[in-house]
Amino acid sequence: MMLGEGLLSTAESTTPADPVVVGFDGSPASAAALDWAARRAGALRCPLQLVHAVHEFWLMPQATHYDAVIGAARQLLQSGVRRARLLVPDLHVSTLVHSGDVVGALSELSASARLVVLGTDKRDADSGELTGAVSQQVAVMSFAPVAVIPPQDLSTAAGVVVGTDGSAEARQAVDAAAAEAALIGADLLILTSCAIPPTEAWAQEPGGVEYQGVLAASRGLLDEAVSLVTASYPGLVVRSRLETQLPAAEALIGAASTARLLVVGSLGRGAVRRMMLGSVSHKVLLNPPCPTLITRLPQ
Repeated sequence: MMLGEGLLSTAESTTPADPVVVGFDGSPASAAALDWAARRAGALRCPLQLVHAVHEFWLMPQATHYDAVIGAARQLLQSGVRRARLLVPDLHVSTLVHSGDVVGALSELSASARLVVLGTDKRDADSGELTGAVSQQVAVMSFAPVAVIPPQDLSTAAGVVVGTDGSAEARQAVDAAAAEAALIGADLLILTSCAIPPTEAWAQEPGGVEYQGVLAASRGLLDEAVSLVTASYPGLVVRSRLETQLPAAEALIGAASTARLLVVGSLGRGAVRRMMLGSVSHKVLLNPPCPTLITRLPQ
């Protein structure tokens, strides 16, 4: 149940552009997501919408005053508004308290969003194990691209990294990564991995014909991707990397450890595919090395 937008002014509600939607719960991870989302909305000249979800009233302890819960949620969002406006003073900002599941709320809002942004999933302080998987679920269910932002200092970060395997989803990711690199004035690294699983018998003979065929195909894939990007963005600095040792997810995480952005494709929504994120995207979101954008094909 949507409990209404605490819009700062009537004028803000009439802004026509699709918003950047960000989940905010006051945690360090969500604060990092809010900062990134505010700057991105400012760069894109579009509104920012802050969303906070609370449990439905029937899930609350009997002694809980639900009006107080909603009031606290709205106060939290207003603190987020003030934080966003310190970064981008002229930003159009709205807030929304949602009663129910945050994944459902963000999925619903994604249908009219430019981008959905959220912090990394919560981990147990002692074990480091995940205690929630909101980013994974939102990345699967969202109609819009999803950005997952870890709480880290990006002042020395540089470059945009994207992975490709030649699929339609990967081509979309490369297109998005090139656009992002051009937007923020960064170099672009396009990476593909042809690491051979040790279960393959011929992997033990890396000099063989089959192995050389895999290498040639991977190099061709990279050359094509670089050629298409440079044709669309002639001023963009584009590099490529062929990884032969590490699987794709591990290679991307390593390459993006000092990057400003990592871009990976998703299998997208629809019938069976909407239940799948893709093994590389899934592994990356378990431990994103930097702000990570999950793209999706147009519907």
